[in-house]
Amino acid sequence: MKRLVLLPLLLACGPNVTLLPLVGDPPEITELLEGAALPSAPTESVAALEDFYRLLATDADDAAWTRLSEATQGALDQVARALETNGRAMLRTRRFPKPGAPIPSADGSPVPTVRVSPVALFLVSRPTRFRSVEEGADRAVVEVGNRAGTTRNVELVRERGEWKLQRIDYADISSAISIRVTDLTAPAALDEPQVEPVVEPNAPEAEPAPAGEPSPEVPRRPGTLDF
Repeated sequence: MKRLVLLPLLLACGPNVTLLPLVGDPPEITELLEGAALPSAPTESVAALEDFYRLLATDADDAAWTRLSEATQGALDQVARALETNGRAMLRTRRFPKPGAPIPSADGSPVPTVRVSPVALFLVSRPTRFRSVEEGADRAVVEVGNRAGTTRNVELVRERGEWKLQRIDYADISSAISIRVTDLTAPAALDEPQVEPVVEPNAPEAEPAPAGEPSPEVPRRPGTLDF
């Protein structure tokens, strides 16, 4: 009887607790244990997004590019035109046009850029949780979260039988901008080049002054005192 009362509490402890029916347990306990919910396998869209995250985390940018939908790739190509490059190269360098900067620049100078974290751009910073919200035949939504409590619903679309991440709006990338210590430190001044003296071959060396000869003294005017 005690086992039957404590069983729901033990099952609520999570998947790390494994309970097996014992010989002599009443049928209701056996049915409850055999029907206990086990952690389900991730859906296809969740597995695809987790794989995409692993590619970004290991700097496999070219492989990660292939996991983006055609619309996403086109949107990134459009953004990259301001830098006279393409979306794949922009993703590889992590440099995006600075939000709010005029494109093209008014004085013809290069468009200012910011360093962006691709993980934070497409997912959230340091994701730890992927949960399926919706998965249909051609579209899915996966909620991604981290320990800080930040969450984002990520859209995926199915193209040629594979789930691809879709994001076509890059007007606001502020949450993905990353600042490195080197970006906050002014570059060190370059040392002045050291000019080596040029010595002509077979040039006669200067003769040292004879030792013991007094140096010429400056004559003093009358009435001058020494201090």
